[in-house]
Amino acid sequence: GGGAYKRFDWKRISTIAWGETPGLLCLAHQHNVRIILSAPSVVLTDNATARADYASTVVQLVQHNFADGVTFDYESPLPIGSPEAEWYAALISETRAALHKANPSYQVSTCVAWSPDSIDGRNYPIVDLAKASDLLYVMDYDTRSQVFDACLASANAPYFGMVHGLQRYLALGVDPGKLILGVPWYGYHYTCEAGTKPTDRYCPIPSVPFRGYNCSDAAGTEIQIDDLPVANATVEGYDKSMNAPWFNTFDGKVVSQYWYDNAESLGLKYTYAKSLQLKGVGPF
Repeated sequence: GGGAYKRFDWKRISTIAWGETPGLLCLAHQHNVRIILSAPSVVLTDNATARADYASTVVQLVQHNFADGVTFDYESPLPIGSPEAEWYAALISETRAALHKANPSYQVSTCVAWSPDSIDGRNYPIVDLAKASDLLYVMDYDTRSQVFDACLASANAPYFGMVHGLQRYLALGVDPGKLILGVPWYGYHYTCEAGTKPTDRYCPIPSVPFRGYNCSDAAGTEIQIDDLPVANATVEGYDKSMNAPWFNTFDGKVVSQYWYDNAESLGLKYTYAKSLQLKGVGPF
């Protein structure tokens, strides 16, 4: 936010998504960094004319804003085999074709879940999405949107969950050179249930349902790394099974637990992405 982009290490950046901040585009282009916009609300239809109109609108949007492409980020649930899912892939493919016709350097990326296996009810044709896009941005964060086990505070994006998700994309035949590993540059604050002690390792959290499951990370709130109250910690730890740090705080009445990623946990993820020869990583 603000002018933070002025402090970016431009040598390590290739693309910035949602780059609408005034002043950012010109500075990014000075460093040969792409700025891509959010694709407009998708049109899921079998009407080829409607999809062509959508593609034309996107081309005009990109050209008018002197941008370098768009990213699709549709996340609504769709049943297995739904025609809407195929129409989504067709919309991306046709929009990409229109953009590349206007300028072969325009980039089309599509955001996908941390795993291709029906996360939050999103049954999308992943192979078709990969073919339709220049890049797939794997959103390996907020992976506790549906908690299948104990309703406890936990890591935003456990290391081995990332491994499993990426391996599933590769098992489907997705080219690793089309994958970007999205990682969280933020943490979560959870308020523990009554009875939790300030030095307890486990933090039971309220049941907040999300898409068919009683427990989710909606019980917590996102918190920027710079705002983490580590100085007030009553106990700190590093969970080796999830490769993520955590700590508790106590205000005299309520125990809170914080989970986040640091240089150590992120470094492990970057190293793994590099070992798979992914296209890159992208913090969110």
